[in-house]
Amino acid sequence: MSLRPTFLGFETMRKSLMASQKALDITGHNIANVNTVGYSRQRLDLVSIANQAGGLGYKTSVALAGQGVNAVGVTQIRDEFLDKRFRELNAVSADAGTKQKILGDMENVLDFLENDGFVGAYTDFLSSLSAFSADSPARKELASVTITSAEQMVQVIRSYNTKLNQIKDQTEFEMQTGVNRVSEILRQIGDLNKQIKNEYVASGDIFIEGNNYKVNAVYGPNELKDKRNALLDELSNYGNIEVKNNSNGSINVKFAGVSVVEDEKYQTLEMVKHSQGTVSLQFKTLSGNVTPVSSGTGSLESGALKGYLDMYNGAGTYYNDIYTRAAGMKELASNLNDALAKMATMNVADRTTYFNDNIAALGDKFVLNPNGSVKVDGNTILSAYTAGTASSVNKLVAMASADNTSLKYSVVTFSGDNNDVVHFTDVDTGNGTMKTTLDETAISTFSSERGIVYYQKTVDALANTIAQAYNSATSSVDQTTSEPMLREMFSSEDGGPINAGNIKISDRWKANPSMITQKIEWADASDHSKGTKDVEVTGEELWTGYINKLQAVSKKSLKFTIDGSNVNSTDTVVDKECTIDSYYSFVAVSRLGQDLEYQQSAYDSADIMASNVADSRDATMSVSIDEEGVNMLNFQKWYNASARMITTLDEALNTIINGMGLVGRA
Repeated sequence: MSLRPTFLGFETMRKSLMASQKALDITGHNIANVNTVGYSRQRLDLVSIANQAGGLGYKTSVALAGQGVNAVGVTQIRDEFLDKRFRELNAVSADAGTKQKILGDMENVLDFLENDGFVGAYTDFLSSLSAFSADSPARKELASVTITSAEQMVQVIRSYNTKLNQIKDQTEFEMQTGVNRVSEILRQIGDLNKQIKNEYVASGDIFIEGNNYKVNAVYGPNELKDKRNALLDELSNYGNIEVKNNSNGSINVKFAGVSVVEDEKYQTLEMVKHSQGTVSLQFKTLSGNVTPVSSGTGSLESGALKGYLDMYNGAGTYYNDIYTRAAGMKELASNLNDALAKMATMNVADRTTYFNDNIAALGDKFVLNPNGSVKVDGNTILSAYTAGTASSVNKLVAMASADNTSLKYSVVTFSGDNNDVVHFTDVDTGNGTMKTTLDETAISTFSSERGIVYYQKTVDALANTIAQAYNSATSSVDQTTSEPMLREMFSSEDGGPINAGNIKISDRWKANPSMITQKIEWADASDHSKGTKDVEVTGEELWTGYINKLQAVSKKSLKFTIDGSNVNSTDTVVDKECTIDSYYSFVAVSRLGQDLEYQQSAYDSADIMASNVADSRDATMSVSIDEEGVNMLNFQKWYNASARMITTLDEALNTIINGMGLVGRA
C-alpha cells in the first residue's frame, strides 16, 4: 500500500489547521475592534485547492484529489454604493445644519419682540415723546427723558449691528478652521495613497498589465484603507466629493468639482477675503496654480463650507444691488486701479500669480493674455510686459489729468442711472473710452441667499429709515423762498449714509433737547448764510405744527432703504411700504422665522436620510458580536475537527508502519 495518500491527508489537514487558525485570528481581530470608529469588518476568503497537473493546470485524478483549502486574502466588508450615498447626504445635512445654526444665532440677536430689544426701546421712545408733547412746566425735564429714550433706542440698533458682526466674525473663524481641516485631510489622503501603493508592492499582491501594474483591490492593507475611508467621510462633511479608484491602489478625489487629490498629489484649500466684505475659496496646487471655488451647481453644491459661504456672503435681495451703487463701484475701481498699477511693475510670471489672486475673481470679462497684458471685452487696460522696462505705468492710461502732464491711475469712470456703466480706456490705442456694463453676479462674491449681509442690511434699513423719517418730521420749509430748512434728530458718526453701525443722536439735538418741538427760522432773514435758529412754540401751534408730525411717524407707511435710495432690484426688502412696527415684525418674525424653519426642515430631512443610510452601512461594515461569536464557535469546531483528523491519520499511519507484515508471527 502506498503511503502517498496518507501523507497527502496530513498536508491537507495542515492547511486546514492553518486556515482555521487564521479564521479565528480574523474573528478575534474583528471582536477587538468592535468599538473602533471607522473599522470595517474583515473576512478571510477561502478557496478549495485544485489538482494541478499538465498544461491545463487542472487534473481530476483521484490520486491527487482532496488537497484541502487555501486562504487567498483578507477582505473588508463594505458597500461602495452606501459609502457614496452616505457622503452625499452627509454633505447636504452639514450644509443645512450650518445655515440653521447661523440663522438661529441671528434670531437670538434680532428678536425684536423682546421687551429689552427694539420693541421695548421704541415703545419707550414713543411714550416719552407723548409725555414731552404735553404743555407743562416740566417740559425741559421731559425733553431730557425723550432724548435719553432715543439714545437707548439707538444703542439697541447699534448693538444689533455689533452682534451681527460678531456672528460674522465667528462664522469666518469657523470657516477658516474648516478650510484648514480640508487641506489637512487632502494631505493625509495623498500620504495614505502613497503608503497603500507601497504596501501592495511590498506584499506582491500585484500583476503586470502592459507597461503598468495593477493591484488586487479586493485585498490589501485594510487598516490603511479604513483610515482613508474615515478621512473621506469627514471630508464629505465640508463639501460634495467624488471618489475614483485607481488601478495601483490609490484614489482620486474631487471636491466641489475640483480634482484635489490625484494619486500622491494633492491641493490645499485657501480662504480669500475681499474688500467688499465677502470671502471666497480657492484650491492651490504645490506649484501655485489656483482654481476658484464657487457656491452652486457644478461646484460647491453642499457641505458645511457652502453653508458658511452662503451665510457669510448672503445678501438676499441686495445681491444685485450693493455693487451698482456708486460707493461700491468706486471701491471696486480703486482696488482694480491699485492691482493694475502693481502688475505694471511685474514680469509675466508674477503678473499671472497676482492676476489670479486679485483680479480673476472680478469676473470673466477680465482676461490675462500670455504676453502679460490685461483686457476687458477685448480692450487693453494693461499693456504687455516689455523686458528691460521697470514699468509700463506710462501706458496704463485710463484718464489723463487736465493739463495732460501727469497720469492718473484711475481706470474706471461711471455713468448710468445706477452708476452701473463703467468706462475703460484702451491704453494701447488711446482711442477714447470703451463702455461695458459689468455683470454684477460675476464681479461680486455676494450670495443671493438671505444670510448675514442681508440681515445686516435690514437693520441698516431700519436705522436709516427711522432717521430719515424723524429728520423729515422736524424739518421746515421757508414759506417765502420754499427753501428747505433741515434739522436732524439723528445723524451718522462718519458723515456718510446713516446705518446701524453709525447712527447717533445729532449734536444739535443733544445741545438742545427741546429742539424737536421748536420751529426753525432764519437767524437773519436777509442773509441765509448766517444759518437758522430754533424758536419756542406753545399751545395749539405746538401740536399742529410739530408734535403731530413726530407722532405721525410711527403710523406712517415708509419704504425701508439702506442709504436713502431704493433697492435697484424690483424685489425690495419688504414687498410694500409699511410702518415701523410692521417692518420689524416682518423681518424678525416672518422672514427670519421662515428662513430658519426652512433650514430646520431641510436639515431634519437630510439628517434622517443620512442616518438611515448610515445604519444600513453600519449593518454591512460594522462588527456584530453575535455574528462573530457564532463564527468563533464554528471556526473552533473546524479547528478541533482538523486536529482530530490528524490524530486519525496518525493512527492510520501507525497501523501501516507497525501493524502491517505481522501475519505468521508467533
